[in-house]
This record gives sequence, C-alpha cells and structure tokens, in this order.
Amino acid sequence: MDDRQERLVILSSVIAATLATTLPGGLDELRENGHKIFHDFALPNQGNIDHIAVGPAGVFAIETKTRRKKKSETKQREQDVIFDGKFLQFPNGSTVDGIDQCKRQAEILSRWLFRRLRRKQFVVPVLTIPGWFVRATTKCDFQVVNPKQLREIINQKKGSLSRSEIDEIAVIIDQKCRDVIF
Repeated sequence: MDDRQERLVILSSVIAATLATTLPGGLDELRENGHKIFHDFALPNQGNIDHIAVGPAGVFAIETKTRRKKKSETKQREQDVIFDGKFLQFPNGSTVDGIDQCKRQAEILSRWLFRRLRRKQFVVPVLTIPGWFVRATTKCDFQVVNPKQLREIINQKKGSLSRSEIDEIAVIIDQKCRDVIF
C-alpha cells in the first residue's frame, strides 16, 4: 500500500468514526416521538445494520454511506445527489452503491422478525448520505436522505405500530443488538 492509499484508509476510518458518533445523536430526537433506537445490529455472515428505529411509524433499517465530493461533470450542483428510485446520481456519475445492501438488510431484518413474531413485519430501508443534499425524483418504499432529514421522513410516515407492538419488537431486537438506547 502506498502513502496515498494509506492516507485514504486513515481518512475513511476517521470519517466512519465521526459518523458513528454524530448520526446516533440525530436519531436521539426520534425517541421523543416514541421510537426505540438501536445501533450496530449484527447480521449473521452479512455485516451489520448501522441503525434501527422502531416506533409508531414502523421499523426502519438505516444504513450510512459516505462519498467524497468531486468536481461536477454536469450542470448538477456539486453538493446534490438525485435519487430516481434506482440510481444515486452524483455530479460526477451514477451508482447503486449502498442501495442493494440497504434493501437486502431490511429484508433480512424483516424475515428475522417474522421468525420471532410469527407475523409479517415490513422494514423500511433507509440510506443516509452525510454531507449531501438529497433530492428524490420519485416516491418508493426505499428512502435516501441526508441524516438531517431522518426525523422528518420517519415522522411523516403514518403510524402502523401500537405501543405494545413497539415494545415487543424492541425486546426482540434488544436480545440480539450490541448497543441499545431507550
């Protein structure tokens, strides 16, 4: 590994550590609206789900991805990312990075909850991209947002879980989760 690659690895680690401490703080505000927040939920042989929010609006699997800003190759503003339902369109190109992972993790969590609850529990996949202004051009079950938009998009969902269902799901997740904040 050359010096440049080593510096990038160190920078990535610093960014990840910063996100790990700042994003949960933003999720804390959801607790005021009756949500239970979990961090670093381990998936067998599949990595982890960064954050889970369980509340009146449902269950949300939240994955965080970072991307460095580069000069725009289009007329798109350099701080904007456009989500068209399939691709993340950054000023310097399009990607699906993080989308499939986030959807897969939400599906795994949904199946895991089904085995324990004995009923179907839809999990909303949410991808957060810190430092970018996210604009969605279509509505779908999959959300891509700036972390500052999390509270807004979760609170705008219509309530589907009762207090007893929230508590039941929270207990089940708490039994497996490495870190929980009530």
